[in-house]
Amino acid sequence: MAQCVPCKGGPPCVRLLIMSEIEQLIPHRAPFLFVDRIAAADEGHITAAHVFGGGAFFLRGSSPRIRWCRG
Repeated sequence: MAQCVPCKGGPPCVRLLIMSEIEQLIPHRAPFLFVDRIAAADEGHITAAHVFGGGAFFLRGSSPRIRWCRG
């Protein structure tokens, strides 16, 4: 993954990854690729985040009136 250089005196640079780059880093694929952003990555560890929307396919099944995601 390319490294960003912070702007002089500014906040750290954030490099956006396209989906094919994310797929090179992790084994998961759609429909189970729950990654919106990668906060940190090195050779042995990735920290990522995903925001589940209310229309996620797996929220419709067991409790249609109560939308929750088991963690």
